[in-house]
Amino acid sequence: MSEAQVAAIAGNLIDAGYQVLYLVTPGDGPTPQALLARESRLSVIGPELGLGVEAFGDLLLALGEMAAAYVGMEGGLGHLFATVMTPTVIVNNGANLERWRPLSNRVEVVTAPRRGRTAKVADTPVEAILEATHRLLAAGRRDHADLVY
Repeated sequence: MSEAQVAAIAGNLIDAGYQVLYLVTPGDGPTPQALLARESRLSVIGPELGLGVEAFGDLLLALGEMAAAYVGMEGGLGHLFATVMTPTVIVNNGANLERWRPLSNRVEVVTAPRRGRTAKVADTPVEAILEATHRLLAAGRRDHADLVY
């Protein structure tokens, strides 16, 4: 997801009362410094913790078990959080959902717009991601009122 998308989504969710964590993982995502410059209320978790790979993986799984939702693109983190049934909003950039599909019933899929033969997550409107996120969170509050979100 782009820096602008992450900052806008984080700001919206923080304004709604959620604690938002950005998980820094390998790849071409936004830098923590750039995100914090756009949205200073965002919490960032990543390599600065000095954890080894296994300990960081354990931390991610624990966060997934406690999270109200994971919002991100289809890929490694989404699959990792699926193992602990984290409610999920996935921005699909072209994965075949007949082969890969969320196994949980607490999932919203937003399809990235296609440009020719490829879909670009960065072209996905923030509004579409937020609508899916708020639908997922509202369904969680409705169906699981005994849990704290």
